Amino acid sequence: MLQLFLSVERQTTRLALLGAVLMLIVSVTLGFYQVMTRFVFDAPST
Repeated sequence: MLQLFLSVERQTTRLALLGAVLMLIVSVTLGFYQVMTRFVFDAPST
C-alpha cells in the first residue's frame, strides 16, 4: 500500500513540475516578445 502511495506521489510531483516548467517557459517567452515589440520595433503589442 505504501509503495502505491509513493508511486502516485512521484507521478503527481513530476506532473506538477512539468506544468510549472511549461508555464515558466510561456511567461519568459511572452515577456521577451513584449520587450522586443516595445523597444526594438517601437510598436507595443496589444
